[in-house]
Amino acid sequence: MRNMAIPMKEKFDKYWGECNMIMALASILDPRCKLYVINYCFSLIYKPDYVASENVDKVMNYLQLMYDEYADKYRGETTSSHEVGNNDNNSSSNVTSSIVTGFDQIMSIVREK
Repeated sequence: MRNMAIPMKEKFDKYWGECNMIMALASILDPRCKLYVINYCFSLIYKPDYVASENVDKVMNYLQLMYDEYADKYRGETTSSHEVGNNDNNSSSNVTSSIVTGFDQIMSIVREK
């Protein structure tokens, strides 16, 4: 059993041991979550607390780099003459579930903020 567990742990650490930047940025850019989810989840995932803080800093630095690149690329360009219309299409479903997920717990914390 140990012979199987060690390679499995190595593969797990390879893909999940470090901060997944794409997932972290996606949660920050979600207007419901912003930084609350990153701060909360990283404190659960990464121990001790300074490691969680270091990972939050990495994500924030990467977000700043992305913004700077975006700002440099579009600096000086004029805004388009058309306005973005209000889209009233609501594509969310009304499906409810009695199963409480980890995301539900996180969103309840976000709503408290």
